[in-house]
Amino acid sequence: MVFFLLSAGCSPGKDSWNEYANGGLYPQDPPNFSPDGLHIVFSSPRTGHGDIVRASYDGSNCARLTKTNDYEGRPIYSPTGKSIAYMRETSGYSHVWIMSENGLNQIQLTSGRVIDNLVGFSKDAQFVFFSREKPTIGLAATYDLYSVSINGGEPVLSKMDLSELRSSALHDATPKGKISVEAIQTNELGYSDIYIKEEISDTKRLLRSNAHSPVISHDGKSVYFLTSPASREFGVVKTNESGGQIFPLPSGYKTVPEISPDGKRIAIGVFKTGSNYPTPFIINLSNFTFIEIICD
Repeated sequence: MVFFLLSAGCSPGKDSWNEYANGGLYPQDPPNFSPDGLHIVFSSPRTGHGDIVRASYDGSNCARLTKTNDYEGRPIYSPTGKSIAYMRETSGYSHVWIMSENGLNQIQLTSGRVIDNLVGFSKDAQFVFFSREKPTIGLAATYDLYSVSINGGEPVLSKMDLSELRSSALHDATPKGKISVEAIQTNELGYSDIYIKEEISDTKRLLRSNAHSPVISHDGKSVYFLTSPASREFGVVKTNESGGQIFPLPSGYKTVPEISPDGKRIAIGVFKTGSNYPTPFIINLSNFTFIEIICD
């Protein structure tokens, strides 16, 4: 991996708000839970120019946390719940920011003529991981994984790649890291086969075909998924079974499901029919009822 000086820069190429305003889809990032599972944060076009909004999991206590004329998105809670990292786009470039849970103390962590995409926090909540895209005219874009202190400073090129970071996070969510879930794409349309993998025996078993975006429950007993790219319905399959069950949600394209830290709920964004932005929904996993989150 090669690091280029920021002064070399790249041509701007990211304008999520303009794309949305001209009829394109709003960014497809899922809502993110607070560590205690009581709140979610998400990006919404309903309150301004693309802002970060916080709400209780039952849809109450909506609060707009950012109020700039720039697009802000992909909010992620820190493991302590005391801060929220997010992305802000300015003049075609995107950078990583951080703020207190209540929206105060907004601090820019990265800068330059680059496109930084937020990945997540370190386990100790002291660093933020992000991928840096450096598109250049006439050349293919390059992607590198970096970390930066929550207090700011120079970003550091990470020794891990994105797949290693995601794998580490996934294993932490399963019993003693012994079970993982894997989606293997089977054709160019985006269809995948979902497998459950036993780490001890290094064997894997097919759970579901023609699905994608699997998320494993914290107890390792269930996998939540979306069906084919065309329909993207929400479903669940037990890790000791196969096939699974589909549950009704409003029709429309859906974001990747995110499970709450306590394992009781799923947050998902739904592009309802006729809408080009995702509305957050909270699914209660005890009875699979759902709540639509509307914050104006």
